[in-house]
Amino acid sequence: MAYFEKQEHEAEGTTVSSLQLSGNIMFSWVPQLHHGLSDFLRFANANDLESKIESFVVVTEPTGPTLSSEFDCFPRAETDRGWRYRCSAAFWAHLLSTLDPTRIAILAAPMDMAFLTNCAIGTRGPRDWAFGDIEFHILDLRLDAGSICPSPLLGKPVEYSTLDHTPRRFPGIAGTSVLSLRPWTQITINEGSFLPAYSSDELGDRGLPSVIFSIKDSLTPRPTYTASVQRLSHTPLPSLRKFSYIAIFPFSRNLDFRDLLPQLEELDLQLAPALSAHGSSILSDPQRRGDVDLLDCWTELEAVYEQLAAQLARSRITEQNVPSLKRVVCRDMNYMRQDPLGGTQIMCSPRPFLVYGRSWNRGRT
Repeated sequence: MAYFEKQEHEAEGTTVSSLQLSGNIMFSWVPQLHHGLSDFLRFANANDLESKIESFVVVTEPTGPTLSSEFDCFPRAETDRGWRYRCSAAFWAHLLSTLDPTRIAILAAPMDMAFLTNCAIGTRGPRDWAFGDIEFHILDLRLDAGSICPSPLLGKPVEYSTLDHTPRRFPGIAGTSVLSLRPWTQITINEGSFLPAYSSDELGDRGLPSVIFSIKDSLTPRPTYTASVQRLSHTPLPSLRKFSYIAIFPFSRNLDFRDLLPQLEELDLQLAPALSAHGSSILSDPQRRGDVDLLDCWTELEAVYEQLAAQLARSRITEQNVPSLKRVVCRDMNYMRQDPLGGTQIMCSPRPFLVYGRSWNRGRT
């Protein structure tokens, strides 16, 4: 906001085009983030709520703001996309310098989710080619009660000009992403329906509008260096212990868990509509289901579990190398035509290990 006010003061006839920013950024996105949060924090302060707020939820508009057609993975700072990253980093730094929530949830359009988490996202275009059925993604970040520690930003002034707001590679997370600002122990992602993508001929050529690639990559970051050979890589999620993923027939290439499994204690998956009163009716809705061949969908779902079983089976377990994983939850069992673990030998740790609701001990198949 200070930047915009300075530009308006110093440059006569300053226009949106002269700043190379869209009117949506200049007059909508930035002020909504800045004034919305400022008003909320003033309310919390006036009513002595700052120490009592335990969770914080951000909800964006259903369709998300309009973006330019060019959607590169590494935006320049002066573009509308670069400014959204900058504003998001300032938003979270401002929040966590005043409040200390142990849970943060974001309900946002897929593109907005990338900005609000300062994650690189592998796609082109403001509303991606085959994902028009996904109005929102949900990201839920939590701290375990036993591992709660105050926000390191709490009560400290924020140096907004120094925030590391833009990811340097794809996949990747910026240094001041909300994912990096607290030692989150639990992450839940709900990415909605992938059904429309199954009927697209461009499926193999276009990226998925998902932050999961950047989150997985952050657990085993590749080294990144500046021109002066300064190492930039870091591990934003060293405390992550539980990961939950919810979607409707996601692609198996999305869900390679090899980088997650070594540090997780629990993996919780739901990859088909829930068979409950509150579950999605998408499979019985001809308009949303379209002309998708459901055999392709079930093949992808089973491939995820077969891939997971293979990764567990290949794990070398010794007295010195005991996996942290204690529990794998499959919420799709009512759908499964056959047990994807059937015929696969899985050597489990001496500790109780729950797979699909059954206890597994060392040496059992």
